[in-house]
Amino acid sequence: MSAKKKARRTSPSKFYGVLAAALAAGITVALHEGPDLGWVVSWLVAVNVVALLVYGFDKLQAQGQRVRVPENVLHGLVLVGGWGGGLAGMVLFRHKISKGSFQRVFWAIVILEIAAICAWRFVLYD
Repeated sequence: MSAKKKARRTSPSKFYGVLAAALAAGITVALHEGPDLGWVVSWLVAVNVVALLVYGFDKLQAQGQRVRVPENVLHGLVLVGGWGGGLAGMVLFRHKISKGSFQRVFWAIVILEIAAICAWRFVLYD
């Protein structure tokens, strides 16, 4: 092993994923402590705001040819309930709207979430 240790770089997925999760958690706590929305509504508002911001940030990064937010982070935000903010970010910033592979995964997640909510509703209230 050399005398100089190589500096470890955090992967963009980990960095942006942890940053987005921390921001969403912080907003969730702030919303829950403030207007008394409940944890679920607070989380959904927070993750959608964060998704919108992250999609916008990634668009800025793409325009400047800088380190991008990995697609798995964008899809992860959608998966944990941020599909409204993700969709708004795609439309508002015209970001990822023409990339077919991204769109297929995005809409598959949305459809699965809607199906899960419907199944949960019918099982719980039937």
